[in-house]
Amino acid sequence: MVLRRFAKVLGIGAAIALSALLAALLAMKIAIDRVPRYQAEIRAWVYRQTGLHVRFSRVSPALRWYGPELSFRDLELRAADDRQVLAKAVRGRIGIDVWRVIESGRWFTPRIDLDSPTIVIARTGPARFSLTTGIALHDAGSTAAAFRPSDLPPGILSIRDGRLTVTGWNRRLPRLVLDHVDFLARRDAGAVQVRLDARLPAELGGELHFSGRAAGLDASDAPRWHAMLATRGVSFAGWRQLLPDTLGHLRSGRGAFRLVASGTGRDLSQAGFDFSATRVVARASGGALARFDRIAGHLQLTHAGNRWTLAGQRVQAQRDGRTDPPSRFEVNWRGIRGGGLDLRAHASYLRADNLLPLAALLPQNSTRARLIALAPTGEWRDASLSLERANSRAPWRFRVRARFHNAGFAAFGRSPGVHGLSGVLEGDQNAGH
Repeated sequence: MVLRRFAKVLGIGAAIALSALLAALLAMKIAIDRVPRYQAEIRAWVYRQTGLHVRFSRVSPALRWYGPELSFRDLELRAADDRQVLAKAVRGRIGIDVWRVIESGRWFTPRIDLDSPTIVIARTGPARFSLTTGIALHDAGSTAAAFRPSDLPPGILSIRDGRLTVTGWNRRLPRLVLDHVDFLARRDAGAVQVRLDARLPAELGGELHFSGRAAGLDASDAPRWHAMLATRGVSFAGWRQLLPDTLGHLRSGRGAFRLVASGTGRDLSQAGFDFSATRVVARASGGALARFDRIAGHLQLTHAGNRWTLAGQRVQAQRDGRTDPPSRFEVNWRGIRGGGLDLRAHASYLRADNLLPLAALLPQNSTRARLIALAPTGEWRDASLSLERANSRAPWRFRVRARFHNAGFAAFGRSPGVHGLSGVLEGDQNAGH
């Protein structure tokens, strides 16, 4: 008896809910059928909801599975001043995602879809980019307001088969064009997710894939984030023109890499880097060239507190038909207040020659330039090094042990170069052999 009453009440409730939904859909259908008559009102409504001005040649309403939408022909998205054009699209759609309204609790969560848009980004400084003269994407070292992920309104922005042009990069590459750009950004309460797939410019070669997520945007200025960047089929000669200060020593080659990183705010917590390249030519000190048939491996960087750890695994190179054993090494260091340093390093096997193509990964220009100039060579086995001092005035304390074969380095400054050394090294700041 109770079950019958419960089923009856449930059926009546379902019928009422269905009737209400049908009535709402009918009212919505009547409203959107009148949309084309009110283009000025539509522009004002879009601006109130998204902060963007729109221009279009034609508009038509539609009712999709996720809710009602407006479909625009020859759509232009404009900045708040209504003069700067952010993007042009053959077709665009702006709708209300009913399911995300229910999920987020916000009465309006827009869904913006752009088909085949053209977007232009200008490089206005070494680390400064802008969509327009009034919207900075990144402005390092400036107190001016720049675009941040938290500035995105709640909702979805989708781009299909777009074209992205970057102007003013440098003299060699004044204009870069990314084709077949697919982009998706989801902004929820306190979080944003981004995915990007594109074909890189012809000068760089290959494809680009990026995905990332940031959480805690509303609660903190230092959100937690996670990102992945991957490429394949890239040309080192082109990337050398793109980043001459960092990759100037790489002459040619093709390869692929995958970078996965996470952190909080501007602080990096950890990063993993997988790479594989063929026919690599790198320039060492004095213009000498090092050639690699193939080089590949995995690097892992970890940051905890003030300590950094860099570990290499399966770092292996093939040269002149010879394949070296895979290298395994680890270096960890921490800075001490007052100019001190604590460094520990060890390697089961390391061929120093193979470090040359990896020099571009070093974050400091001075360290990178010094390694390229030294051009270390030789095999090192069972190597370990500890180096420390309490502050800038304290004496260095170190301990080193290694077995090496055919080791050496190029002349650097007033120091002469040495080649062809083999033996065993063991000692500290007091004595050694």
